[in-house]
Amino acid sequence: MRFWFKRKPANRRLGRGHVLDVKLRSSQVRAARARAAALGFGAVFAVIFGVYVAWRTGDWALNRLVYENKAFAIEEVDIQTDSDVAPIDVAVAREGVRLQISNSRRGQ
Repeated sequence: MRFWFKRKPANRRLGRGHVLDVKLRSSQVRAARARAAALGFGAVFAVIFGVYVAWRTGDWALNRLVYENKAFAIEEVDIQTDSDVAPIDVAVAREGVRLQISNSRRGQ
């Protein structure tokens, strides 16, 4: 009499016991491995390419916004030495840069 009152589970997937493992064909396994390898190589390539693009973009930004920016250009260089090295050996004049050179030993 007891089997008449037994309810079926509402979700059959949860009520199932062990399901047999069915082996895939070797071609399907090989295709799955190839797919996983391609995804792995693609991810590694994407990361390396992203780092390269970020590096080149940063390099361009520094050149354009800092090194070649007229607002940051050096207009005057003041060189003072107290050694035997001539100030002119220390300073190499660039176009548009005014040099003020003084040697503290000159007066001695």
